[in-house]
Amino acid sequence: MRKKENLWTLDQAAALAALAETYGAPCRTLAQNFLGDAYEAETCFQDACRQVWQAGQGQGDLLSALLRATRRLAWQRAPEGGRPDALIQELDRALPRREAPALPGGEGTAVWAAFFRGMLPESRRLFLRRYFFGDGIGPLAVAARQNEVAVHDQLSRLRQQLVQRLEEAGALPPDGAALFAALEGVEDPWLREAAGVRAQSRRRWLPALIGGGGGVALVAAILLFVPWDTPAAQGMAGEPGVLQDGAYYVYVGSGFALPNQNRTPEGIFRYIPGQGAEELVSCENYDINILADLGWRVNSHGLYFIDSNTGQLYRQDLATGEQTVLFTIPEEDLNPPEVQWEGKDLWNYFVHDQPLEAPIPSAIWLLGVSEDTVTLAYRYPDGSTSDTLVLDSRTGEVRSRTRDLEDRWTSYVGDRAIETVVMPHTEGFTYPGWEDDAETNAYRWTDIRENGVSLLPPGTMEGQSDTAQDFRGGLLVGYCPRETLDENGNYLQYATGYLLLTADGATYDLPGPAQGEERTYHCAAGDWVYYSCRSWTATDTGGRRMTQQLRAQHLDTGEDVLIEDDLWGNQVVTDGTWCYLSDEITTTCCRLDWDGQGRPCGLTVVEKGL
Repeated sequence: MRKKENLWTLDQAAALAALAETYGAPCRTLAQNFLGDAYEAETCFQDACRQVWQAGQGQGDLLSALLRATRRLAWQRAPEGGRPDALIQELDRALPRREAPALPGGEGTAVWAAFFRGMLPESRRLFLRRYFFGDGIGPLAVAARQNEVAVHDQLSRLRQQLVQRLEEAGALPPDGAALFAALEGVEDPWLREAAGVRAQSRRRWLPALIGGGGGVALVAAILLFVPWDTPAAQGMAGEPGVLQDGAYYVYVGSGFALPNQNRTPEGIFRYIPGQGAEELVSCENYDINILADLGWRVNSHGLYFIDSNTGQLYRQDLATGEQTVLFTIPEEDLNPPEVQWEGKDLWNYFVHDQPLEAPIPSAIWLLGVSEDTVTLAYRYPDGSTSDTLVLDSRTGEVRSRTRDLEDRWTSYVGDRAIETVVMPHTEGFTYPGWEDDAETNAYRWTDIRENGVSLLPPGTMEGQSDTAQDFRGGLLVGYCPRETLDENGNYLQYATGYLLLTADGATYDLPGPAQGEERTYHCAAGDWVYYSCRSWTATDTGGRRMTQQLRAQHLDTGEDVLIEDDLWGNQVVTDGTWCYLSDEITTTCCRLDWDGQGRPCGLTVVEKGL
């Protein structure tokens, strides 16, 4: 493409051709996702190019300007009940359910920036590909080399995190449509990242700075913005970790360290209070996919992780650091023969979610790790068939291999196999948007079974919209009344109660949130389950103030106790002795205090900003 400063001197036809040639691919994909028609998508994109050119937006980022213009036009022209409406419903279901009027919408620019800056690149790209670009679940699952259930769960967690951040800042839009529209304010670098376009390289801007005599600017740029010239930040911020025998294992995020962030180097770390942190596995050597926390696990003697590039499962001995390959995807499955793609088939697959009969690289992901076994899911090159493999946790010997059924999937808690079974709705039952759900195979309810017997209370189904995040110490299943509409006629899918299934074979029924409260169960340790609850009180100025408590409930007696009245952070990991609190940017290590009667009663900070 011609230099940006010369584009605006061209005639309209030449300028539009230059824009289309350089930036057409991601913009056309976005328009096609929203409109579902190739001709309408091309017309929309050409009109967006014309708008950007006529507005003379030559000083900003052209790709971002085109993406925003294309998205606005495509949304305006999308058919009723199309992809934008379905995405808006997803966002709307994540908003707080309350009788009081919704908070007034605000721009919340700083909140948006903090939310996306604190995310791992994989999560950020997934969120934007879904809610800015409108990608289908099928293509997203293929791109992430995961199954569709894992992608659904990851998106649900990200929606809840975003809503929590916006509400805490008083910048929550009043409904899903306003939240969908607010995504237009996402910063340019993240739009380019989601579009798969890299920013300008250092080689291009370095001579410009030197040639312009900007010595001071050059030094400032190197110190502030160049990741390869800055020391690596040895921080522990990132995804919630795992406590094992008093040590905290956590995946530390990627990218370079921005202010108040600890994001490098990327890999799996171990932190021991009083001894500091050490890197166990570096992502410079292994491609660890942590989407939906399926890429690594730990038990008392080993750290297990999957290298997606080589298709290998590794075990790292926690005492010696010795690494052993426990499983390897066969070469013919990991690298199937190349296929001569036909444009029509590829187009229908990525745009219309139609099956594509062509081999894709096989993939594995972790389902669970106990002391003696490692359980894997193995997806074959057809992209739909999968097996469950149970391996010896020390030798990798295959103990069993079972073909997975299409209408169910299995989760593992220790040696317990818990099935999620897809069930058809009662004939005649419908809800707003059920046609769209039927197209994506989401028009159904799910039952939870062990040894063929349902674990859910009679008349309930697994809750689809209000699940807990990053739970440790068991499997937490939210449930709600089956086939029920709320007072507004919308499908009620929010959890009204929870089942906690533990590795020792116990099943506990936990309460859902009280009226006007939001509850998140974080983990179970010993005889207690730990959760945070958020509630709102009116202020003198007419607004509302949010309070967030950390509480614990005894699993046998039901006794409920307050641990921390003003909780900081939205992620909690504890083993009953140590407690780690994280807001996804910084992590704090605390010691859990206990009273003389065996109740957790407070937190003592040991180290901040790990």
